[in-house]
Amino acid sequence: MLGLAPLSRLGGDGSVPVTMDMGRDSGEIEEVADFIIGVSRKDIAGPELLGEEKYQEEKDIVYARLLKNKRGSGKRIKIHQNPETGKMTEMQLGPGNGPADFKDPDGWRENE
Repeated sequence: MLGLAPLSRLGGDGSVPVTMDMGRDSGEIEEVADFIIGVSRKDIAGPELLGEEKYQEEKDIVYARLLKNKRGSGKRIKIHQNPETGKMTEMQLGPGNGPADFKDPDGWRENE
C-alpha cells in the first residue's frame, strides 16, 4: 500500500530536502510505516532565487531520499522528470556513477 502525506510548514515550498520532521503528524507516520520517501525539487524556488544558470541545471530534476527503511539503510537518488510525459528516470549521481561521487553543494547529504 502507498500512502501520501502532506508536509508541514517546515517543508516550505518543496525546494529543500525533505526530512522526517517535516511531515504533518510525522510521529504517527514514522511509527507505522516500513518505508518513508521524501521527494523535493530545487527548481520550485524559481530562477529569481536560484539564479538562471542553476535553475536551468535543476529544471525537471526531482530528488528522492529514503528517510526510513525498516529493512536496511537509506538511499538518495536523482531523477529526471520529463515535463511532457511525466515519466521519471533515475539519473547517474556523479562522475564515478555512485553516491560517494554525488556533488552536494546544497546539503542534500545532510544527516547521512
